[in-house]
Amino acid sequence: MRVTIAPVRTHPEVPTLHGDIMLPPRFDRIAHGGKVARLRQESVASLLRLPGFDLRPSLFEVVAAIRRVVTDPAAETLEFIKRDVLDLAMRNTDNHARNTAVQLTGGKVQLTPLFDFAPLYLDSQLIPRALRWYRPDTRMELTDWGDVLAALPVPGDERLTLGAALCRFAAQLERLPDIMDLHGVDSDIVEFLIPSIDTQVRQLKALEPPQDTRDAS
Repeated sequence: MRVTIAPVRTHPEVPTLHGDIMLPPRFDRIAHGGKVARLRQESVASLLRLPGFDLRPSLFEVVAAIRRVVTDPAAETLEFIKRDVLDLAMRNTDNHARNTAVQLTGGKVQLTPLFDFAPLYLDSQLIPRALRWYRPDTRMELTDWGDVLAALPVPGDERLTLGAALCRFAAQLERLPDIMDLHGVDSDIVEFLIPSIDTQVRQLKALEPPQDTRDAS
């Protein structure tokens, strides 16, 4: 039985297992006919001109930087938020600004396929979540997706579209424990992640648009 879940942009080829690490093929270059073409690619840290590793911008600043350079800001904003939902659901705390990048491919600038993604709560060094949704005006952290969407500086119709898409995303997220079970993830990891997955599912379902908005679309 094959289970497919494609909630975010990933490399189309299957990753390979090296020891205990799953590695996707390189996506910053294309090899063809004995030649290598390197794609134009830039990390969010570079977009924000962040030297070193100590500066930690708000995720609102990260979204703004991405929107300034990508071809389709609305689509890439949704893609980025879905990735952060997965980070929170799967306890991937290693979300620093070098673990997100954009690239020019097929004539479009967009986020690269997902990389450096793992349940980092298992790391013995206890890596904390690097970037958070701090309000630009108060620097208070927002932890509910309804509050994050309300604070995003995007047009009202885009905000509604984002909310509806994230609400639909909850159905995919809800299947994660079953998918992990099916693919042999250790039961203690699955059990540990269920509360964080449930929290994300509950918040996303709360973004369901009003009935009259759905009828109008």
